[in-house]
Amino acid sequence: KLSVDLFQAFHPGKELTPEQIQDVHDKLLTRLDEREGDHDGTISFEEFLPWYTQSAEKHWKMLHGVLHPSQMEGGDSEVSTPLDAPTMRAAAPPPP
Repeated sequence: KLSVDLFQAFHPGKELTPEQIQDVHDKLLTRLDEREGDHDGTISFEEFLPWYTQSAEKHWKMLHGVLHPSQMEGGDSEVSTPLDAPTMRAAAPPPP
């Protein structure tokens, strides 16, 4: 459920196949538990929160024109970006 919810938060309206759901799940587990976590095969709140906070901040900045989508790739892109940053688009700036 977490994999689907996170993917759809960054890709509204896009449906996932079972294979895509498994792929998103595997990416999250690798990023959050295997690389930065305790390697127990689950994602705890303590493992999830730092990644989510950083991803949400970058996503907000991108949507509000503070961060260009190409800057989403900073650092270790597999850890610091949401699930599929290149497909995300910045919102148009408000009219003057």
